Amino acid sequence: MAPGIQGDVILTTPADTPDCASLLGDREAVLGVVNGQVMLAARNAGQLLSAAYNLCDILSSLGSVALEPGKIACEYTPDDSIRVMSFNILGTTDIDKRRAAVMWVIAGNCPDVFGIQEGKDEWLSYFADGFGDIYSCVGKGTSEKGYTATYDNIYYRTDRFELVRSDTIWLSDTTDVPGSKFEESKRVRIATYAVLRDKLGGAELLFVNTHLDNASAVARDKQARVLLELLAGYEGAEIVTGDFNSGTTSDVYKDMTAALSDARAVAADSDTAPTYNRLGSGTGTFLDYIFISDKVDALSFRVATSLYGGSVYPSDHNAIVANLRIK
Repeated sequence: MAPGIQGDVILTTPADTPDCASLLGDREAVLGVVNGQVMLAARNAGQLLSAAYNLCDILSSLGSVALEPGKIACEYTPDDSIRVMSFNILGTTDIDKRRAAVMWVIAGNCPDVFGIQEGKDEWLSYFADGFGDIYSCVGKGTSEKGYTATYDNIYYRTDRFELVRSDTIWLSDTTDVPGSKFEESKRVRIATYAVLRDKLGGAELLFVNTHLDNASAVARDKQARVLLELLAGYEGAEIVTGDFNSGTTSDVYKDMTAALSDARAVAADSDTAPTYNRLGSGTGTFLDYIFISDKVDALSFRVATSLYGGSVYPSDHNAIVANLRIK
């Protein structure tokens, strides 16, 4: 560290301080020194989060950087890959204990777009407060009589994506009827979709997020066919995330992979850890997936298995994260 320069890195945007505007110029994000303080500056909160997430990798690739007053030490330019997450957040079970842990998983993986399962109103309020204007969300509740609403919402970074259209469908013979379900399904199940336009290159993608029935294989098969019918009407890149309550030998998995690829299976850099952790009780299984169409490449796949503070399970499911690229 150069003499007279403080060691803490301040994360900032032009809205936070005018001092970083001249340092930033027309760049996306930079690391430099202003008024004796080390600043990581970006144009908006979303780009700042992404730059902070990638800072260690950037510095490691450089080996060393020179911190000099008024000069840029290194610059961050986002590439065209898309970081996607799927995360079953376990409803309101022990929500006070797990709230910070769930946010820790999301912030720690910095997804560009992600889908949740078992969302509840409490989670939606918490995310709205915690994410600020970094993420917007789309989705409707299950509208199931006698139960509080459950959401399979999609969250996307507003600096990265523009929403073209979105909706929620009910996994039934009447997909546009709120609260409808197949007779075999224990609970009402839904899928939320969003057509997103990538601001980096203009490409559009259909992102679908869902949670299939936990009790009936027959219901899951029917629900998967509804998803495939939804996908069949779209010609662009497709990404499907969710808790499918189905293993890799199931008919659901076979049907989905007949039309799409499992990102875990095709990524060159992949992870085989189970996604359903049972909160540490018993052997874990693989129930959660990120499926992609042939217009999407899978660069890497990871299962987030770390415990918050070394002891708290964020959920009974581990979040899954894939780095993808639209062809």
